[in-house]
Amino acid sequence: MRFFKYTFSFLLIIQSFHLFGQETEKDSMLRLMQYERDSARVVELLNEIGWELKVSQPDSAKAYLTRSIEIAERKELWDAQADAYNYIGILESIRDNVDEASDNWEASLQIRIDIEDKKGQAKIYNNLGILYKNKNDFTKAIQYYRQAELIYEELNNPVKAGNLSYNIAKLYDEFGHFSQAIEYTYKYLNNLEERSSLEGLDEEELFDLKSSEADAYNLLGTVKYSLGRNTEAKQAYLKSLAISNSLNDANQLANVFNNLGNLYSSFSWNYKRNALLDRAIAFQDSSIAFYNKSLDLRKELDDSDHLDRLQFNIATCERDKGLFYKEKGDERLFQRKMVIAEKELERLRNLWNEASDELRIIQVNNALFEVYLAQNKKQNAFEALNISSSLAEKNESEWYIQRSLEDYSKYYKAIGQYEQALEYSERYNLYRYEKINEKRIQDNEKQAALYLDQKNIREIERKKEDLKLSNLKLRNSYIYISIAIFSCIIFIFLFVRFRRLHTQIQGLLLNILPPSVVRRIQKDASDDCATNFESATILFSDFAGFTAISAQIPPDQLLGYLNKFFTAFDEIISEEGIERIKTIGDAYMCVAGVPDEYTDHANRMIRAAFKMRAAVDKLNTEHRKQGIPEFKIRIGINSGPVSGGIVGVKKYAYDVWGDAVNVASRMESNAMIGSINISEDTYGLVEQELHTLKEQYVFETVVRKGVQVKGKGAMDMYSFK
Repeated sequence: MRFFKYTFSFLLIIQSFHLFGQETEKDSMLRLMQYERDSARVVELLNEIGWELKVSQPDSAKAYLTRSIEIAERKELWDAQADAYNYIGILESIRDNVDEASDNWEASLQIRIDIEDKKGQAKIYNNLGILYKNKNDFTKAIQYYRQAELIYEELNNPVKAGNLSYNIAKLYDEFGHFSQAIEYTYKYLNNLEERSSLEGLDEEELFDLKSSEADAYNLLGTVKYSLGRNTEAKQAYLKSLAISNSLNDANQLANVFNNLGNLYSSFSWNYKRNALLDRAIAFQDSSIAFYNKSLDLRKELDDSDHLDRLQFNIATCERDKGLFYKEKGDERLFQRKMVIAEKELERLRNLWNEASDELRIIQVNNALFEVYLAQNKKQNAFEALNISSSLAEKNESEWYIQRSLEDYSKYYKAIGQYEQALEYSERYNLYRYEKINEKRIQDNEKQAALYLDQKNIREIERKKEDLKLSNLKLRNSYIYISIAIFSCIIFIFLFVRFRRLHTQIQGLLLNILPPSVVRRIQKDASDDCATNFESATILFSDFAGFTAISAQIPPDQLLGYLNKFFTAFDEIISEEGIERIKTIGDAYMCVAGVPDEYTDHANRMIRAAFKMRAAVDKLNTEHRKQGIPEFKIRIGINSGPVSGGIVGVKKYAYDVWGDAVNVASRMESNAMIGSINISEDTYGLVEQELHTLKEQYVFETVVRKGVQVKGKGAMDMYSFK
């Protein structure tokens, strides 16, 4: 008995030591807080306890954080109070309480704004972007992501700014806004190139940059594929595949194989349309092979999140093969493939309905519509189509709205209601060609050209650095030779050569940058010339229907015609003392009052706009005689505060930015063909000048009230026709 008594006592002692060792950090902090007299330290400890308990004991965590907020409010500890609100926001987002998470993050954000904490603001904007992205609220997610991106750019944090550019690009792609997706993908690629050119990067940093580049090209391929530009999509995917192979990056390889599966499935439909059904079936088999490669990699990575999506892709391939077999007259294989596809797709629909994943629900109902219609299950097909169509409208997804219009046409044709089928077919064509593709293709080409231009600028900068180094070596060698007999001759030669190079570099800089900016960077090479301007006027112009014109004219001739217009514009704005900022494709941008400030910037710009329109009319008159299509200009102008400077770390390109620039772009995109469209802010500055211009030009003023402008709401405009 004594033995058991001692043994039991010993076990109790051991257990006591074990429990003592299990004492949590929370208990330690609570005990420390009892003796702490410093309010700032008490609030800090409460925040730490709340953060530690946010998952395991969320109610207790919230109580501690709420107490922290009360003390911080009383003691005016604003930074700590903002942290507490932020932690409650994270806690509520984990609990899926969107409204409460949003309210607490908004409270934290307001404090960060009041105390001018830019870094803290960016973090909260990013948190809000993630919150609404996960809830499929595209508009709010984009709004918050962009705010965070702008702040990180302002703070010169290229890593976080670049990551946000990528997130924004993915969000635009996911919701079918492909033009903006391409814009932000190229912006991200530029960001990666600039970061890669920095010195002192270690192997891990270089690996991460290459991996990110592979990811960006993979995303670019996906967007091109969504636009039906399959050859360009394949090129982008193969770039991503080559980089991922070189890095042995299994996750990225799985992504690319999945996307190549999508692409080859699309290729198979091209063969089907050309009645090459055996080739079409073979490409579907290749597509399934790519999907299975991706599936194997996902299993190795234990990545269950992607497995259902890959099963969905394989099911759609089985469906498509069934449709091809039906067209070949093989009813047995048709029915077999349809049963396989229907069973798997209905399983996935139930799964995604439970998860309330609206984009996946759209996709799976689109796929089931085809299966049901092929099997003559018309009521099922109609129900699936109605679900996908209503969710596409709700999420403002251009791609799936377009797809729904096409599917309604198929459905009404299948049930013999040919008038409705024709109506939806016409709506589909109108939506596809007029609302999406023409403007989108033009924008995509501009973004690609801008990306290449920026690459060329970086290459020029590298060559300039090499040239400087080469000239330095040459000058040193001549100095050594000058010690000899020919010192005088060599000195003259070097002086002449130096003057020539100096003149060339000076001319190059003046072609790229405004003279006042050149003078500033010559005094201080590290000066980015960043300046805020209280008031300036910005003009954007482009040519309506430029895509159609470019299809009729050989590229070399088209470039010559554009050069004529832009040369005329350059001469006009030079007369008015206006600075050209850049041209992208057929678009032209200039600004008055920057970088040299003057008060009559709006008057100068409106005079320039009328002269530009007159120059276009004159050149079009000449072109008509030669049988050349007319170039119809649209001009948009806005006035307001802007910022200007040399953007980037080593980039010799002067640019302006700010909300006034964005509004000027919106004025141009909302302009009527052949008109000058100005904002209410500009109109107030040029009203007197317009009376003078009426003596020289014949025009009609159209007051446009409450025009809906993307991202700005209703705006008043004035158009001169």
